[in-house]
Amino acid sequence: MFAIERQQTIINLVNEKGNVTIAELTALFAVSAETIRKDLLLLEQEKKLTRTHGGAVRYQSVPGMVPLRERKKNCLSEKRELCQYALQFIKNGDTIAIDEGSTAVELATLLACMYSTLKVVTHSLEVFEILSKNPGIELILCAGEFLPEEKAFIGSLTINALRQLHIKKAFLFPAAISLQFGIMDHSKDLSAVQKTYLEISEELYFLADHEKFEQGALYQLTGLHPGMVLITDSGLSEELYQNYQEKEIRIVKEKEV
Repeated sequence: MFAIERQQTIINLVNEKGNVTIAELTALFAVSAETIRKDLLLLEQEKKLTRTHGGAVRYQSVPGMVPLRERKKNCLSEKRELCQYALQFIKNGDTIAIDEGSTAVELATLLACMYSTLKVVTHSLEVFEILSKNPGIELILCAGEFLPEEKAFIGSLTINALRQLHIKKAFLFPAAISLQFGIMDHSKDLSAVQKTYLEISEELYFLADHEKFEQGALYQLTGLHPGMVLITDSGLSEELYQNYQEKEIRIVKEKEV
């Protein structure tokens, strides 16, 4: 097979499956890993795909931030599913932090219905309003400059308020996750608040539906490190799941015993 034919087949596979690994491509074409890496580099330069650690995914330019009211409509069943999985890491009496966003709204809705005693820190007005309906949940709202389209607070006042606290568990909702580029978000102001949660929390849980994996956003919150917990829905492909497992990144996509 000529190189151009092999490369077109790679493009077709990526577009059909969403991702491919170097290992499966070397087996398919009976060529060396170095040959496949060169193919992937060329195809990335031509914007036909995006390379990842150990393979490639469909090409996507970095998307802009979709307003919260629109994001609430997207992947709703997946968000509800992964939030159910997140509950296994929350116990009555915990002190937790909840980020803002459409998935945060789903998690807050579950907490308001199912927990009797919690202490919750947030910069999301919508999360605050949902949880305030449960008298057993103590709330700390870290307010500052208000961002109306996100119904959340940002800026130095919010960040300084957070830095006075110590959180046991933080639940964050990034815009994108990638083996190569880590955990990312679209907003400079919101990502600054998220980074503060990283500083003040003992345990970090990143919640994202499967469509956010191997995607890109402008601002990096943190790289991926062994021991991190990523919580997603059952739609995540087995190939991507194994890629993360190989890097000792824990992915939860079902209820664990």
